[in-house]
Amino acid sequence: MGLSHKDENSVKDFGTFIAELAKRLDKGHQDYGDASFRRPMDELCDEIGQELMDVCGWSFIQWRRLRELKKEINRLLEEAQSISAGDAESSSTSQSPITS
Repeated sequence: MGLSHKDENSVKDFGTFIAELAKRLDKGHQDYGDASFRRPMDELCDEIGQELMDVCGWSFIQWRRLRELKKEINRLLEEAQSISAGDAESSSTSQSPITS
């Protein structure tokens, strides 16, 4: 599953990203008008800093969830291998030899 910035899906996904961004900008305009364009630069910088902290916080939460998901996947794979090994062992011992 090689991801690349040049593959067809990345180009399509980027278009989807831009469309979602446009929706967010439109919603912001409906909720707040064009007030952001008149806010002092230091307030905008503070807002950006707060948003980046939110992104980092959500990233940490997702990172933790992914780690737990990987642990569960590995546990299930080990369980499946154990069951498979047990099935192979029981089928080889339960078959009686063919005699003529």
